[in-house]
Amino acid sequence: MLSRLVPWDVAAARRWAMVLLLGSGGAQAFESLVFGDPYPFGARLLNWAVTALALALGVLLALIGRSLTGLAYLGVALFGTAGVAAVAMATQDATSAPALFLSVPLLFAVQQLRPAAAYLVIGATVAAYGAIVGTQLPASQFPDTFAYGSLAYVMLGILLSRGAASQRRLTALLEQQANVDTVTGLVTRRFMDESTRRAIADTDPDSGVALIVIDIDHFKTINDSHGHPIGDEALRHVAHTIRANTRADAVLGRLGGDELAVLLPGCSLESASRRAEQIVAAVAQTPLELADGRTVPLSISAGIAQVPDTAASQATLYAAADSSLYNAKENGRARVGRAVPIS
Repeated sequence: MLSRLVPWDVAAARRWAMVLLLGSGGAQAFESLVFGDPYPFGARLLNWAVTALALALGVLLALIGRSLTGLAYLGVALFGTAGVAAVAMATQDATSAPALFLSVPLLFAVQQLRPAAAYLVIGATVAAYGAIVGTQLPASQFPDTFAYGSLAYVMLGILLSRGAASQRRLTALLEQQANVDTVTGLVTRRFMDESTRRAIADTDPDSGVALIVIDIDHFKTINDSHGHPIGDEALRHVAHTIRANTRADAVLGRLGGDELAVLLPGCSLESASRRAEQIVAAVAQTPLELADGRTVPLSISAGIAQVPDTAASQATLYAAADSSLYNAKENGRARVGRAVPIS
């Protein structure tokens, strides 16, 4: 349940929450200092307390925002709504300014928070608006004013929230399509490169990061003999076999053509070598079965490399794996190539 109340993107919500808090707090402080507060002492005190709290929260987000939970940003939106209502009622502000200011935390919520949280803020905005107009208007004017104003907030909030959710789903779909190879279902070279970079940066050096690169042996002959659709079937079959013989946290990718790769964070060179041998054997033991009953024998050659044993960076990891793959091909294919440790 709590996961439905957090932002879509915590980093973006943090940036916009800082803009909301520091911007509104700074604007209110500037107005009070330049134009003064023509209100009773209690109202002035509340106004300055809300302003100071907004500025303090903005500074707090700047300093430690990365360590806060996603629920903090729902709190920011609710604080903005409550703050506007409290100041408006205390100062007896009968202008349209409070109603306009209520839309600021509402817009933040519907753009940055998931629908469940956004709807909570919409409800809070309607309640705050009712409290404001209820204390400012005669009882005879309250029903119509509140009804029209509330309807505007609800319609604005729901339309923008649903639009933001649809846009994010479309963006996620486009990102998925850009990151997944349509033939094999494995990730693309771009995604594999980024995963390798992150793994090397984040993984404990003592456990290391291993890479297995794989070529389908005589893939051109398969295409020439059976046609490209069967070649695509062979790629999918090998990809499925690799997936069935790797651990859950491995990243499987298609680097291009018939070259596939397996990224293994937290894996030693010895473990990567055993895994590569297992994959080579599994492909050899499971030929591709065609719709007409024929079978196409398949074999693969594999190269292995590991940071820090045979490489020191992403670039040298790929180079060392390619060198190992070349060794496998030179020595007859259908095998794992020799990995050369860093001297």
